[in-house]
Amino acid sequence: MNIAQIHSGREWGGGEYQVLELVSGLLDRKIEPLLFTPAEGQFLKRAGEQNLPVLPLPSGIGAVEQLAESISTKQIDLLHGHDSGSAALGSKVARRLGIPFVYTRRVASPLRRNPLSRRKYSLASIDAVIAISNTVKSVFAKSGYPEDRIHVVQSAVDIEKLANLEPDDEFIGSMKGADWIVGGIGTLSLKKNWAFMIEVAALMKDKGPGIHWVLLGDGDQRDSLQRLVADKGLGMCFHFIGFREDATRLMKSFDALFFPSVMEGASVTVREAMAMTVPVIAVDAPGTVESVAENGWVVDRNNPQQAAEAVMEVLTDRRKRITITELARQSACERFALSKMVDGTIEVYKKVLEEKDEG
Repeated sequence: MNIAQIHSGREWGGGEYQVLELVSGLLDRKIEPLLFTPAEGQFLKRAGEQNLPVLPLPSGIGAVEQLAESISTKQIDLLHGHDSGSAALGSKVARRLGIPFVYTRRVASPLRRNPLSRRKYSLASIDAVIAISNTVKSVFAKSGYPEDRIHVVQSAVDIEKLANLEPDDEFIGSMKGADWIVGGIGTLSLKKNWAFMIEVAALMKDKGPGIHWVLLGDGDQRDSLQRLVADKGLGMCFHFIGFREDATRLMKSFDALFFPSVMEGASVTVREAMAMTVPVIAVDAPGTVESVAENGWVVDRNNPQQAAEAVMEVLTDRRKRITITELARQSACERFALSKMVDGTIEVYKKVLEEKDEG
């Protein structure tokens, strides 16, 4: 079985991590997973560093013809697109070559209702959808795609690697005067809701322990968030670290992960924290709630006081913290292992190819 993978994004994040782990896992199982991604993106660079089979993704006028020609020489059985940008391109190439197209949906947002979007995500364009959580499946099905063609394959984390990570003593030492470190990781965008984290930090400024709050990531909201931190008088205890390739290791140094995002399909960051026994405090976004599965502290997205109380409990109730984080680790091991993600994806491939042969 030879599978071509398409990812059109140029940035690096949780979804890109999933694709690289899938490609690596397919290779381990003797399945050829040729990957196409933009030449100028972070993704191609990282794939190359891991010696994975990767080629530049054509773009612009003639991209369909160029990609179809490239794939046609590789004896590809199925095409798998991993983001919205690859959905239209991948389905057109697949139809031209007469091979099935599978699309992975990672976001829990409804599809647009315009004719172009309906055609792009129709059964005529996509043979099967892989949803990274039950939350994503539910949202996608409500948009009109047949539910029986949507297969849930949970986003995964490297359980073994995470278990071997150690806290970063230098990072911890840089937080002068901190009794605790509460951190967030992610793009500094509006939907990630970091202003909520700042509101909680402000509530706890005068009555909590010596908490230092850190944000790992960058984005178009950074300036406005920094202004909000200054307005709240948090300049000495709230730190913007920027994008860090070692963000996961730094998270191991957190006393708690604060995750206020209101629109999540699953959140790899939350699942990594669970695997590392880092306590998770998150707002009630359905995809995050599904990931945590009662093995964390879930709060009302509109209630910063409730969130502040949850932070205080995590930091001061050692017995409860140990109990819940150990349950979280067990849950992550059972549900989010990389092998389950790779094997589940292969099962979808086999099902789609069998249906094609029968048809």
